[in-house]
Amino acid sequence: MIHDESTPRQWRHVDTCVNPADIASRGAKGSELHNLELWLQDPKFLRKVLEPLLCRYSLWDSLLKAIAWLTGFKEYLVSLLNKDPDSIPKVEVINAESVIVKAVQHDAFPV
Repeated sequence: MIHDESTPRQWRHVDTCVNPADIASRGAKGSELHNLELWLQDPKFLRKVLEPLLCRYSLWDSLLKAIAWLTGFKEYLVSLLNKDPDSIPKVEVINAESVIVKAVQHDAFPV
């Protein structure tokens, strides 16, 4: 699943001392897991990423919608990376030109 949904350049190394996934590969027995704080709690580095989101979205449904939107936007951006530049629809090129012209006009003739 991970290989299907990501590329190796998106992966990051997680040091074994903070990686709960490494516990099983280190030979821990299932009966020992209830004593391992790292296994029972999320890694602190993930909390740094998640806490701001959880504070901003106090409702579960709001958080889900925000993450769903971000996930969809990420997929859109990734699809652009894989797109042949010559296959961009004409309407998108025209819209891009309009954005550029408006930005230049705004800089040249501020309101």
